[in-house]
Amino acid sequence: MKAVFAIMLALTMIGCDAPEQKDFSLTIEGIKSLDSSISSVGLTPQNATQDTYFVELVIKKDPFTGGAQDWNSISSEVYRFGKTLFEKPEIVRISIIFRSPENNNFEWAKVFIQRDKLPNNWQSLTYLEFFSFSDPIPGNIQAGKWLREFYEKYESSKPMVSDSLTLEEKLVLLDSDYGVIKSEHTPKEYSHLLNNLTSQFEGTREEIADQSSRAQGVLRQDGIKIPILNIMRDMNQKKPAKIKVPYKDALILYIMIKRGKAQ
Repeated sequence: MKAVFAIMLALTMIGCDAPEQKDFSLTIEGIKSLDSSISSVGLTPQNATQDTYFVELVIKKDPFTGGAQDWNSISSEVYRFGKTLFEKPEIVRISIIFRSPENNNFEWAKVFIQRDKLPNNWQSLTYLEFFSFSDPIPGNIQAGKWLREFYEKYESSKPMVSDSLTLEEKLVLLDSDYGVIKSEHTPKEYSHLLNNLTSQFEGTREEIADQSSRAQGVLRQDGIKIPILNIMRDMNQKKPAKIKVPYKDALILYIMIKRGKAQ
């Protein structure tokens, strides 16, 4: 079965270096009409005059086999949608979220692209080169492993932008759609909270960040929109615990409480 999926994926990649351009209106409906895999669209003005926009796409896409080929497929989608959307000069930033219908719409990958981080010749880049200027955020540790395998297999995809991102900076990126404004103090607060939480619960900094991000995704599916920063603030007990419990278990109770309050 894995071989069949790999063949199907290879077939879809033929011709991916030359995506067909499609004209569209700069509206939620116009952007959604670009492809049937788009389940929702966000269109947010980036300034008071509303002449530049941030576009968020949510794509219905299940992983194929797990591994480098899944991020190879994502990179081709990022290239296809990115090149099409950036044909509109008003669009300056794009976020593409990949959710798996077979896994309760779990958000397993997210990719940010900013026009001002692309080179002048971005229209002539291959799909792998284009992806190298994006900021990919895996939805969990497993998807992060697949991303590393992808970078090892496809040299030209290696990041030109996100290689230097710290864990805290990645959390800032994930929270940017939730009203968290980045300042010089923001990464420091994430770092402080991660240090506190590792002294209070079982789990490494990376595991706590990953599980907080997953909790954010679960709550969002219930219509509860909370930044990861606020989740970690709520979970912070202010002092080291005498007996540590797994952070994941504590988060389950937190999610239940939030759901109860929302009803």
